[in-house]
Amino acid sequence: MKAMGQAALEAWRVNAIILDWSDLKYEWGDMLELALDIDTGCCGPALPMAVIVGPSCKEAVRTLLLGIHSDKGLETIEWVFKNKDEAIDYIEKQLQKADATAR
Repeated sequence: MKAMGQAALEAWRVNAIILDWSDLKYEWGDMLELALDIDTGCCGPALPMAVIVGPSCKEAVRTLLLGIHSDKGLETIEWVFKNKDEAIDYIEKQLQKADATAR
């Protein structure tokens, strides 16, 4: 997943990343974490990123990001969402912030 993501970034020169895992069936394992680093080393500063989770992966992603013993919810991570519209809104705001900072 990381290699494919990096190839896409190189091919299309995007300004942001949305990983849509809404249909992903994921239970546990550390390798998914690698997909969160797809822009490392290939695009300069980290790109704005959002992740969309669905019912078949949200608990596994929550424990991956927050720890297996954490009682915090995914809503405590500002870049993880349960629907596409919220993820897009977040990315648009991040791009606006970056544009304002660059001026």
